Amino acid sequence: MQISDFNTSAGLGAMQSVTKGNSNTAFGSGALAGVTTGNSNIGIGYQPAYNLTVGTDNIGIGSSSLLNNVSGAGNIGIGSNSLRNNSTASGSQNTAVGNGALYVYGASSYATAVGSEAGRNFEGNYNTL
Repeated sequence: MQISDFNTSAGLGAMQSVTKGNSNTAFGSGALAGVTTGNSNIGIGYQPAYNLTVGTDNIGIGSSSLLNNVSGAGNIGIGSNSLRNNSTASGSQNTAVGNGALYVYGASSYATAVGSEAGRNFEGNYNTL
């Protein structure tokens, strides 16, 4: 770590790339591994928010939740593979609760899905599933 403050991590490769990110919390192997300048993110489990670099205010709890979120903000994924492919770009303000909920969800925003695999192959903005 370089010039960063108030970060907490435990686990192999957890938050291994942080340079200027602040107030991040990572517990588990590969949790928030790619964060460089992102702030106020939480990752708990195996590789949650693994590819996140600059996103802020994201919460990933469960194996591979928010795995491919790169720069999205304000996303919450609870459950294995929830919001897994949320955004190679910037999907933001999404909430997925349940294993595989919003799994394929891309760069869309403002969606809520509750239940195992709810909205698994769904895309679009401002939806509740």
